[in-house]
Amino acid sequence: MPDLPPSLAYLDRPLAGFEAALRGGADAEDLDARPLERALKRRLEHEADPAAAVAGDLAALEAWLGSFDSDDHAGWCVVGIFRGLLSFGFDVAALGEGPDPGPQPTIAVEAPPGWTAEASPASLALTKGRRGAIHALIIVAQPGFGSLLRRQWRAGGVVAEPVAFGPVSGEKLVSELPGPVSHKQVQYELDVPGGSVMVTMGRATGRSFDETELEAVLHTLRVRPPASGNAAVAVS
Repeated sequence: MPDLPPSLAYLDRPLAGFEAALRGGADAEDLDARPLERALKRRLEHEADPAAAVAGDLAALEAWLGSFDSDDHAGWCVVGIFRGLLSFGFDVAALGEGPDPGPQPTIAVEAPPGWTAEASPASLALTKGRRGAIHALIIVAQPGFGSLLRRQWRAGGVVAEPVAFGPVSGEKLVSELPGPVSHKQVQYELDVPGGSVMVTMGRATGRSFDETELEAVLHTLRVRPPASGNAAVAVS
């Protein structure tokens, strides 16, 4: 196995932990990301632009993973976590922490046939394939976040298309980068009955995929207000 580049040496122990958990039968969505986040927190301690540093590490990690013959590597789980941090933003001081957020809204949706769902307060992960090869993360957005994100997309010259799925509507952004390590990601900013959500869909390897299976059920998305004890997210 090729050694990690020196700039990514801080990932050695978190990667070993992920590999051991996956060999033990854990699914990618069940991995504990806190050790990775704590290592990343130490890495970013003196960085003036943490997001740029994470983006650089992500590019280096993807290039390293591209040297393997197989896509079956725990490093792709790290790629997914880094992409999530860059998509939704992060506070360096909060990395690796697990504070109690208090009562949170929940998400209800009809999962596509053949997909599995992992419910958490204020979010829902949908996965399909071995080790969640294709995944979609749905997160409840704070009021006004959707409008802000749309303005940021437009200000950055990014073209997002309007979409509607029954009572659910918003904008869809497709990001595709060709090259030795191809990358496709689809994001949705949606107003749904009960609130707003952000949806990010991708493939563990970054390669292309068809999002129509997910879009076929987006009309069923609902946000439900906080309930006592944060009851499980409803998945039909």
